[in-house]
Amino acid sequence: MVVFGLSLVMIFYAVPKQILKNYREGKCSFELAIILLPLAIYMARAIFAFNKGFVGAWFLYVPDAVGALVMMGLLLQYLGYFIGGERK
Repeated sequence: MVVFGLSLVMIFYAVPKQILKNYREGKCSFELAIILLPLAIYMARAIFAFNKGFVGAWFLYVPDAVGALVMMGLLLQYLGYFIGGERK
């Protein structure tokens, strides 16, 4: 359960805070690999938990599915700043 709690803290606090920081600065200061690696891990674990059955793996599915969505938001933000340039 500790891992579940720490995952939720990272997903609901740390990543959204980074997205907000990027928005305020008008740029994304992460490398693309730093975004893609956790996104791939979250998606793989969420798919695994979903296939295992929600009842048996809900503690994996909930933070990983939400984490995949939040990291997709960070990826879209990165691509927006990369393609559109820094916001002035």
